[in-house]
Amino acid sequence: MRLATALFGTEAFRKPPKKRRSRHRDALADELGFVDERRSPINKPLFESWSVNLAHLDESQGQRLIEQRETVQNHFLDLMGQDKFVESISIGTQWDEQVRTRFKEIETLLRKVLE
Repeated sequence: MRLATALFGTEAFRKPPKKRRSRHRDALADELGFVDERRSPINKPLFESWSVNLAHLDESQGQRLIEQRETVQNHFLDLMGQDKFVESISIGTQWDEQVRTRFKEIETLLRKVLE
């Protein structure tokens, strides 16, 4: 949980507002660029997929992610622009395919950043 907070602050495990999901956005509202007028609730599928994937990392990998947190955030915003991923955290979230999709996409995101 500490690593997720270090990467995303108070926006950890939350869907960013739609107007913030594009990398080509106006000046960031805060250092993360996720905060809107209202904060979205914690999304359980995001909590599940991020926490499990982050738990598999060792301390040095976690530190490398923190050092590249802006890259992690941008890749996450890119994921939030993909319909299949958004559906996996929004619709039929208990279905096997949806679970596999979100876990795999978060894992792939982390691997890309750690390469």
